[in-house]
Amino acid sequence: MSDWVDEMADGADTSVTVMEPRSTYDQAIVGMIGCTVVYDRPRVIELLMEEGEMSLEDAIDYHHFNQEAMYLWHFLDRPE
Repeated sequence: MSDWVDEMADGADTSVTVMEPRSTYDQAIVGMIGCTVVYDRPRVIELLMEEGEMSLEDAIDYHHFNQEAMYLWHFLDRPE
């Protein structure tokens, strides 16, 4: 999936935001809508538990506060 996202980003008129580290989170990509990469939320939480050695509750909290909220902020703050 990583190569596919790179190809889509190269042809985009605007930047494509991805979650880092890509070596971890690219496993959770399910597609793109425009220039927005779409992630499988349950898979992201699994990856946080595996890679970050977090409990389920900590992984959900981390994802919501550090990833979902910042991802939304990035797109809501983006000029038209």
